[in-house]
Amino acid sequence: MKKDTRNFVIVLAVLVAILVGGNIAVRESSGVDPPFTVVESQSMQHGNGSEIGIIDTGDMVLVKSPSKTDIVSYVEGYHSGYRSFGEYGSVIVYERSVGNPVIHRAILWLESNGDGTWSAESLKYYTDDGSETGIRMWNCGPYNDYLNMSGTLKLYDVGYAGKIVSINLDTLDNGRSGYLTMGDNAVTNRGFDQVIGVYGDLVAVENIKSVAWVEIP
Repeated sequence: MKKDTRNFVIVLAVLVAILVGGNIAVRESSGVDPPFTVVESQSMQHGNGSEIGIIDTGDMVLVKSPSKTDIVSYVEGYHSGYRSFGEYGSVIVYERSVGNPVIHRAILWLESNGDGTWSAESLKYYTDDGSETGIRMWNCGPYNDYLNMSGTLKLYDVGYAGKIVSINLDTLDNGRSGYLTMGDNAVTNRGFDQVIGVYGDLVAVENIKSVAWVEIP
């Protein structure tokens, strides 16, 4: 075998080994098969054009199993500083009974109290300065008790566009705890998925297929 041919074979073998090893490493880290999803809509965009670090139409997104990572809601991330893909909190991929899976941001975990009321302890720190004593950036009912909520819940200054979003908690299945979710896009996704018809109820843990990990433009 000629030297040039031998070198080419060696380089090719190394490249194949890297690709195979990388694929194995990604699948092992992901815990999901396949370890990626392709974004088909504009619901997570932060404007008309594509941006690195933001989930845009046509992007491939590597995902992880929920068992391999923590899910942080937008409200929790606002307090802790945790961000992903340009906003506070985690982006999840969840299944629905009809239609393709949805890749949207987890905004707030609502815990059913089982008596027609709801708890959301993370709202304690959803204030202008992220402290318990700051100016509240939400309201619900006459008492604003985050451990005993009913009626209309409203959140202020959500996301890059400062959305004001609300939901009538009395329309939710009180036997089902889960996440309020929403796309980042301030034009096409002005409200919670549970309000604008993307999904009919809270996104329970068992409906979460994966958590977005890395964007590949």
